[in-house]
Amino acid sequence: MRLLRNLALCAFLAVTALSTLSGCKKDDAECPLGYEGKDCKTESRAKFLGSWAARDEIGTKVLIYPVVISAGSSINTVIIGGISKDFFDNNVVAVVSNDGTFTINEQSPDANGDYKISGTAEFSADKIYINYSLIEKSTGDVNNYSGTWE
Repeated sequence: MRLLRNLALCAFLAVTALSTLSGCKKDDAECPLGYEGKDCKTESRAKFLGSWAARDEIGTKVLIYPVVISAGSSINTVIIGGISKDFFDNNVVAVVSNDGTFTINEQSPDANGDYKISGTAEFSADKIYINYSLIEKSTGDVNNYSGTWE
């Protein structure tokens, strides 16, 4: 009887240990670059991809325009077309993080290089909240925009 009780106890402990180990969930921080979620199979950039109705503000000036975000050449990049109401002739590249944000590292998308852009954005409640700066290289003038893309 004692042997049976010990075997039952060992079996119970083994099942409990296995269920505890298999019940662990991955944190997004543990996912490889460009992926997120419990199973790390969701591309972090997926939420940003598509066509958006942009509304950007600088002071009292409001820009309303369409913007398209497509997949970049790396798993953690996106291509932004039409930003700042087609201010640039060429697309802008952004780097996506696993935390629902992207960063526009400072760049001069156009060949003439008269202006630079940099900024950050966050995805929340099916919208993109973006802050970016347009910098005129010759004067150093900075125009800071805040926008909501839906």
